[in-house]
Amino acid sequence: MLHFRGTLVHQRYEVEGQIGAGASGCVYRAIDKQTSETVALKHLKQDDKEVDHEKKFLQESHLLQELTHPGIPRMVEAFTEPDGFYVAMEFIEGTSLDNVVRQEGTFNPARVLACAGQICDILTYLHGQPQPVLHRDIKPQNIIQRPDGQGIVLVDFGIARSMSAHRHSAAGTLGYAPLEQIQGRAERRSDLYALGITMYYLLVGNTPQLFGSTPSLETAMRGRIQPEVAFIVNMACQQQPTQRYQSAERMATAIRRAQKTLESGPAEAPAAVPTSEEKPAEPAKAGCLHLILPPLLLLYWLHH
Repeated sequence: MLHFRGTLVHQRYEVEGQIGAGASGCVYRAIDKQTSETVALKHLKQDDKEVDHEKKFLQESHLLQELTHPGIPRMVEAFTEPDGFYVAMEFIEGTSLDNVVRQEGTFNPARVLACAGQICDILTYLHGQPQPVLHRDIKPQNIIQRPDGQGIVLVDFGIARSMSAHRHSAAGTLGYAPLEQIQGRAERRSDLYALGITMYYLLVGNTPQLFGSTPSLETAMRGRIQPEVAFIVNMACQQQPTQRYQSAERMATAIRRAQKTLESGPAEAPAAVPTSEEKPAEPAKAGCLHLILPPLLLLYWLHH
């Protein structure tokens, strides 16, 4: 059931218009009549209540109730109606990084590092919860740039899970989710892989090819990329989790070091040399390079 402008939901939220739609439902911009605030109202389709979408939707509302961070939308409430499930959350003004790239073109390295550093701060908060929270769907479409340079926000916790609840649950966006996540074994470093792919997209304008050999970041940018930046992206995108950054904090440290190098210039400061525990086993093959999915796994994604 679609809601049109002026519809009153839950005797509280007046719909202004639809702002998004997906397999699990719709998202509306609405006015909270109790507070006069603008909210994002997510509606889970009635037809989807018998499949996994309901669990994902309720999981998002539960997680958001526990989280308080300027880079995460605040949840107002979750409720049910005869036509499905709803959650009202803070409406984030701004533009997704995906749309920014489409409208303005690719980002320069300094801007990519700034965005990635903020996401690392958010992930440090999420992964540091008493029950660590995995977002599992980091991508440019789910990162909102606030207007006037007020920072960025990570949205859409629809498939987020606590570490204790994510086992045997395969989810994510093909192209951004690492192989272990597709196989239902997501962990903290899976979010870092998705962030690395996101950085690649912001720099290049597309994601690496999924099947067969794909060009490295250096090749895709024809060498026009600082080695410090290329190293961070390549290491985050290692196929083996043990060869990636081991935490969001470590990745944030590498980003801050690269930012200082870019700011000072190579003539005044040496290149940011990775520590021994940051070096991937095979840096020449690093990056978002050789993800080859087994045929059965491919069939799973095509039919789900």
